[in-house]
Amino acid sequence: MARKGLNIQSVRDLDGKRVAIPQLGNTQDISLRHLLAQANLSDSSKGGTVNVLPVANPDILTLMAKGEVDAALVPEPWGSTIVKQAGAQIVLDAGEVWRDGKYTTALVIAGSKFLREQPDLVKKWLEAHVELTNRINADKEGGKAAINGRIEKLTRKKLPEDVLNSSFERLVITYDPEAASIEDFVELSVKYGYLKEQPEISNLVNFGVLNQVLQEKGLQTLQ
Repeated sequence: MARKGLNIQSVRDLDGKRVAIPQLGNTQDISLRHLLAQANLSDSSKGGTVNVLPVANPDILTLMAKGEVDAALVPEPWGSTIVKQAGAQIVLDAGEVWRDGKYTTALVIAGSKFLREQPDLVKKWLEAHVELTNRINADKEGGKAAINGRIEKLTRKKLPEDVLNSSFERLVITYDPEAASIEDFVELSVKYGYLKEQPEISNLVNFGVLNQVLQEKGLQTLQ
């Protein structure tokens, strides 16, 4: 997204601009660097012309409103919040960033030791995860209400209804970890210096327990 009043209509227009991301090495940072590379641009710390700034999401809103950053790549609900409160303009929506939107931004992980020692607990957790995922997708309004209620309990403040609705339009609620995108993120992490070398990731994603849960529920398995 771009700050109100700036003529930023594509990634190429970020040349010479200040672009905020929530933190270095996360989904948004790596996605931004990939977008910049495709536009023949790079971070100023690497000799390029785009000043990439790691800033906490609430502070991105403040800096955008004050005109101290020119653009940002953020997750929801911060994207919708910044659009509403700072008048930011969307340059690329979630499905336009890369892989036609088929990339993971939040993952459930378990250590291999825990998986070996507590397989029943992992299975019960995944059963609940699959059930809740399907329930939300079958009843988006009910899902929104439940999630916003939880947000209120944790933060003492609900999301405004328009921000909640806008966020849900861009979210993909799924139990599919999009394993191919994880492999791509690993390669990009090496390319941009967050990993020193390509790690062995053949066993990084294990569908075993999840597919067992899906089979028992009569749902299509993953691979």
